[in-house]
Amino acid sequence: MGPETLSEFILQRRRNYAGHLHLVRKYGYRVSSLESGRVLRIAIDEVAKALRLIWTLCALALIEAFVAHSALTITISKVISMLCGILPGPRRK
Repeated sequence: MGPETLSEFILQRRRNYAGHLHLVRKYGYRVSSLESGRVLRIAIDEVAKALRLIWTLCALALIEAFVAHSALTITISKVISMLCGILPGPRRK
């Protein structure tokens, strides 16, 4: 189980960071998450992907709404045409 509160989360992250620093000092091994520039690049890339996905989903939703509206309009006009052919119109003299 992970941390349940913000203070527990902060304590866990501090322990992790201290462990990473220990690895650097003792073994000379630097974990990739200590490279801020790399982490920032990855974060920006992920945000850009999420924004592209949101844009794509919004565009698809608009297309679906247009198609549904078009289909409904065509269906209603066909029903009206059928009813006009079935129902008697005004009599001409």
